[in-house]
This record gives sequence, C-alpha cells and structure tokens, in this order.
Amino acid sequence: MKILLTADLELPVPPQLYSGIERIVDLLVTRLQVRGHTVGLVVHPDSTSPAQQLFPWQGRWRSQ
Repeated sequence: MKILLTADLELPVPPQLYSGIERIVDLLVTRLQVRGHTVGLVVHPDSTSPAQQLFPWQGRWRSQ
C-alpha cells in the first residue's frame, strides 16, 4: 500500500529537540515500512526521516 503522511511543517521529523508528535510520525514511518508499505512524508525541509519519499514544505512561518 502507498501511504502519504504529514507532520507539523514547522518542525523536522525526527525532531532535533523534544517534540512528541514528530517522534511518533517518525516511528510510524519506520513501522509501516517494516510491514512492506511505501511511505511518503510531507515535512519540514530539514527532516531526515527514512520515508521512501520526502516532500519538503516550507511551512507557514518560514515563508514570511
């Protein structure tokens, strides 16, 4: 199955500091891939998630 996830566009995945939701998204990507799914992720440009495809998005606050 192909799955596209999104996270808070203001924080990288996995987060550099504490951020619970971004850590959960990173774990979810890894676990879905272990089960054989293709995972894409719409995230902050500094993200280093192991998703097969990253779609960097600047976020609302970075573009101003």
